[in-house]
Order: sequence, then C-alpha cells, then structure tokens
Amino acid sequence: MRKALVLSFALILGLGFAAFAQGELHGEWWTQITIDPTATDIATFIDFATEITVEYSVGGWTFTSWSSFDDSGWAEQLFSAGGAFGAFTLDSELRFAPLGGQFIHWDTSASFTFGAVDIGMEFVLVPSDVLLEITAAATTGLVDIDFILDLGDVTQSYCGDPWYVWYAGDGFCDFDFNGIYIDVEFPFCCADIHMDLDFTCSGFQKVCFTTKGITVPNLPWLGIDAKVCFQTDSKKITLYPSIDFGVDVCFEIYMSLLDTSDNPIGYYFNNLKTTKIGGFSVDGIALSCEIGGVSFEGVSYWGPGFVDWGEYYCGNPYMYKPGILGDYLADATTWEAYRISTTEDACCGPFDFDLTFFFDSGSGYLFDVSAVDTEFSYELGENFTVELGFEYVATAPGLTLLQFGFDITW
Repeated sequence: MRKALVLSFALILGLGFAAFAQGELHGEWWTQITIDPTATDIATFIDFATEITVEYSVGGWTFTSWSSFDDSGWAEQLFSAGGAFGAFTLDSELRFAPLGGQFIHWDTSASFTFGAVDIGMEFVLVPSDVLLEITAAATTGLVDIDFILDLGDVTQSYCGDPWYVWYAGDGFCDFDFNGIYIDVEFPFCCADIHMDLDFTCSGFQKVCFTTKGITVPNLPWLGIDAKVCFQTDSKKITLYPSIDFGVDVCFEIYMSLLDTSDNPIGYYFNNLKTTKIGGFSVDGIALSCEIGGVSFEGVSYWGPGFVDWGEYYCGNPYMYKPGILGDYLADATTWEAYRISTTEDACCGPFDFDLTFFFDSGSGYLFDVSAVDTEFSYELGENFTVELGFEYVATAPGLTLLQFGFDITW
C-alpha cells in the first residue's frame, strides 16, 4: 500500500510538470529497508524510508519537489524554486512536516550585482518569528569588505525531528535589530590583515584584527597566526603556532603540540592559545593507496579525539577521530580501522563495495575485530542501482543493522 502511495505521488507530480512545455523533467526515487535484529518489538524491527525528488527546469529556472516517507507516513515535504533574471537571482524553499500538519520554514534569498558590489538578502519565516538578513560584499583587488545586517533573531538548529527545523527567537514576527557584522581584508606592511567588527542591540561588542602565516626566520616549518581583539573593557592577544610536518605520498602522521607539563594543547593546532611549547606528541599514523581500481585505507590512532569548536551538535562541540575512524563513534576505545573499497569500473564493473573493519584497544587478542561495516551496490542499468549493507559488532549484540534498498533516476 505504501509503495502504491509513493508511485501515485510521483506520477501526479510528473504529469503536472509535463503539462509545461519547453522544459526538462528529472527525478530520483530512493528506497531503503533497515532491519534491526536487536529490536524487542516489531515496530522497531523493520524501518522503512523512501524519498522522491522531481525536478523541472525551464527558461533558466528550476522547480523541485522533495518528499520523504517512513513507517509513520508522509514525514516531510519540500518545494523549492530558483533562477535568475539577468544579474538578479532568486532561491526559495518551503518545507512542511505533513504527518503532524506542521509548517517548518519558508526561506527565500535574493542577490544581485550593482557595479562592483554584490548585494544579498534573505528572508526566513518560521512559526511565530521572522528574520531578514541583508549582506553586501565588494572588492577593489586589494581590499575586500563584507557586511551583514540582521533584523530578527531566528536561528537554525540541527537538533530535532525533522532535520533543519528553524527554532524561533522571541516569538514575535517583527524585524527587531539583532546585529551588524563587518569583515574587511586589506594589506598592511608585509601582512594581510582581516578585521571583523561586531555590533549587537547592546551596542559595540568587539573589533578583531587577524593575520596568518607569520614566518620565523630560519625556521620555515614554523608558522604563527596572530589575533588582537579590542572590547570596551579589555584587549586580548592570541597566538596560534602551527608546524608544517611535510607531505608524504601515502602516509600521514598525526602529531600535536604539548605544553610544558606534557599535556596536549591543540588538536591539529586549531585551538592552540599558548606560547609555551614543551614538545611534540605522535598520536597516530595512517596509510592510503590505490591499486587497480581498489582503494586501501588504514589508520591507527591512540591520541585524544579531535575537537571542532566551530561545529556544534545540540549545543556541544563535535568530537571525532581522524580518517575512517571518524565513521565509527559507537565505541570510544576503537583505535584502529582498515577499509577496502572500489574506486572505478576497472575493478569490478557495475559492482561497488565498501568493507571496513574496526579494532578495539581493550582487546586481549592479536586479531580481535570489534566491528564490521560494509556496503554493496550493483548497477543493473544506467538508471537503476540495488544497494545492500550491514553492520556487525563482534561482541553482543552481534548483527546490529541490515539494509536493503534501490535508487532509480530519470
């Protein structure tokens, strides 16, 4: 019954778009069935998901419909349109959650070029709130200027279901002043300077000047980035040392700097805020190569997890491990992984596979695999692909995931 609903929906959209002349119609239908052998009830034992994308292009404009269905029914619906009128471009996206009768957001952006200045505007409407953002960017070849004016306080969050829910700010549909952000890049003496100036409703917040790539004479492998920030009640100077360890053809060494007490003070030097360098720490090694259309990757990492303070998930900084270890976060003690995968038809023709083995640092055995993650696909034709995958944990519960699916394009 669910498949009949999906096919009928795709047919209605296809006939609707076909009513227009002089256009091109494209689309994709993706379906996946996931079986969880560890489930305790039938509701969670089988998970069904299907997505339908229909795209119609005409006169330089593209109109898209994206629909998502799962076990509960019609989960999410998106309509979008984008195109240009000369130097003026427009993109608009309307998103709903039909299952709950929920309007999620309407996001419309426009841009145009006025001489040497690029002007942009974005309007976002969510339930009980609104945002208008005006941007401008210009360059003279030596000086670059970026300007952002925010009216309203709508912010986007990746926490929630469905994804990309826009959370309202104060709950009023008004264009209250939220902030002005100005970025300027210009040369000064022998350095390139980046200046960012921030104002909020409370007034002046800060102005910061940043320069990167300061070299130390006779030490070409050592570079320093410097940042100076002025606020009404403070001034802060921050130095970010970085070291170029060179590039190897197929090996990569993961290293970090230590402070004088042998504690790590930076992960890939992203958050290094001290000038007291005590030494180096070798945290891991990785190998990657390609042989006859097959790719091999191996990584061993015993250092601390990397921290990306610029990326947050549900309010917390995102932590990850390097390379293919970052694809398996269920066990923090997993320290080693090897992957074999196809890279081109020279290996296996229409057959593709991806096989990854993970190893646990707490193992008492020489060859103790902690988990296996694999994906297979076979292209039956130019527009039809069958997919299969599973996840297996060596300890209980064993087989944790089994997936079947297909992908159709037209």
